[in-house]
Amino acid sequence: MNYARLIFEDTPAFVPVPREMQHRKTEIIFLPLDDELSPESLATLQNSVLQNEASIAMKNRNLLAPDVIIRAERDAWED
Repeated sequence: MNYARLIFEDTPAFVPVPREMQHRKTEIIFLPLDDELSPESLATLQNSVLQNEASIAMKNRNLLAPDVIIRAERDAWED
C-alpha cells in the first residue's frame, strides 16, 4: 500500500493532493497534532465517524434497491 503523510505547521484552507493519489479511492483523516483530545472530544469524534459510516451504508443500500426491484419484477414475469 502506498501512502502519503503531510504535516503542516499552519494548515492551509485547501490541502494539496499528491499526483499519485489523485483520482483514486482514498481516506483522508485530519488529526490535530498540537493538542490532545479530551475524552469528551474523542467521544464526539467517534460518534461523528459512526454517524458518517451509517449514513454511507444507508446511501449504498438505497443504491442497490432499484436493482432488487427490477430483479423481482423479472422473476415475477417468469412465473
